Amino acid sequence: MALAWALLPNKTRTTYVEMFTALRDAFVTDFGDVGPVRTWSHYDNVGPRTTNVAEGFHNGLNSRFGMSHPSLRLFLDWLQKYQFEVQCRGLQLASGRPPKQRPSAYVKLDENLWAAKLSYSIDYGRIFRDFAFNVPAGLPYFRMVTEQYLSRVSYLLGCH
Repeated sequence: MALAWALLPNKTRTTYVEMFTALRDAFVTDFGDVGPVRTWSHYDNVGPRTTNVAEGFHNGLNSRFGMSHPSLRLFLDWLQKYQFEVQCRGLQLASGRPPKQRPSAYVKLDENLWAAKLSYSIDYGRIFRDFAFNVPAGLPYFRMVTEQYLSRVSYLLGCH
């Protein structure tokens, strides 16, 4: 979003408050009220985008024990072994061993996602630069740019 702000020719507060208000109103008209942005937007998120890590860990536990609810003794034995593995890995990393490589497919997906975000930020900034004084004229372009971005990142939702 900082890149989009940098492209704006007129940074007076009232002009952009009016523009953002018009865009928000158009969005709410098209999609309904979706609540505060911070609860549903992962646009600027640089960490995990899903709970797959937690789900994978939980599935690994279930497969390790062969049951959903192991006995306390079985779980504590596993927990001690797991703690030892984690400590050993921490020592290896601290002594200079490189971290495990991410699968290349995930690296490529992240690169594509960041490229889509950059392109969208630039296009989004152009909307405010080119349509600063004629917000209704910019709304079709905003819709087109947003649809292009969403089509590029739809794989995150499993919408191929």
